[in-house]
Amino acid sequence: MSGGKNNPDTCILCGAPIKVVHPAQTMHCAICGRKYTDVVLCKEGHYICEHCRKDPGKEMIRSICVRSTSKNPIEIATEIMSSPVIAFRQQEHHSIVAASLLTAYKNNGGNVDDFKASLMEIIKRGTHIPYKIQLETGTSGGAMSAGIFHSVLTGMNIHNKEGWAEGAMIVAECMTKISEIEGPCCCKRCTFTAISVTAQNSEKYYNVPMDIPEKIRCKYTKRNRDCVKANCPYFPA
Repeated sequence: MSGGKNNPDTCILCGAPIKVVHPAQTMHCAICGRKYTDVVLCKEGHYICEHCRKDPGKEMIRSICVRSTSKNPIEIATEIMSSPVIAFRQQEHHSIVAASLLTAYKNNGGNVDDFKASLMEIIKRGTHIPYKIQLETGTSGGAMSAGIFHSVLTGMNIHNKEGWAEGAMIVAECMTKISEIEGPCCCKRCTFTAISVTAQNSEKYYNVPMDIPEKIRCKYTKRNRDCVKANCPYFPA
């Protein structure tokens, strides 16, 4: 059963009906992990705090990245995209690329002064990229998210000389690689491509190599009626 993000009477994780229990219980939020005393949970036992229920996609990205020990940004992104609170096509993908790259960078030994603050800045910037960015501008939210990763990691501002060219090159390389695969648009394909291109250049630009799988296999193809199947490099042939 799918989650019920837009229905206050169902669980956003599993879609089960919400129930009220008495007396109040101490429970851990299934998304953020924080402890609360409350009376509302679903019949399958999931408790979602009020904060996470308001913006579950953003909170799921934050939660997974904060606890992840993976050095593989594709693995991190796949875990996030597999959550029922992340729709197949959703604006959160514009944060997932950068968040997964930052997490893998840190887990591969890269220095991030304040990881949680940087992660939240990435998520905030990702939400500024419109949902239909590719349709309306011809660019890709995934490529732009790779640029967000670079910008946050290097502390870019409009006066920077160092790092300006590298950020533009990363976004350009992502766009070039994305353009080599025929449409229609696919959030998963753009996400995999932008992460792969950036991770492959991580040692070159940031002196930190990242683990990425030799072959990326998409597990979402059956959910995509527009899947180009064998014409996509991530099709699980």
